[in-house]
Amino acid sequence: MLRSTSKRDIFAWKRGETTASAGELMAFNGLTAEALTKRAIELVH
Repeated sequence: MLRSTSKRDIFAWKRGETTASAGELMAFNGLTAEALTKRAIELVH
């Protein structure tokens, strides 16, 4: 995999508040279903 010429992307956890819900933390870090779908489609094309 390391020598593959395939496009790659990383979804990383940046930060979040300890009082936020799991959904709020995911949205804050850009890890929503819509964002993941958009980035996956961009990688395919």
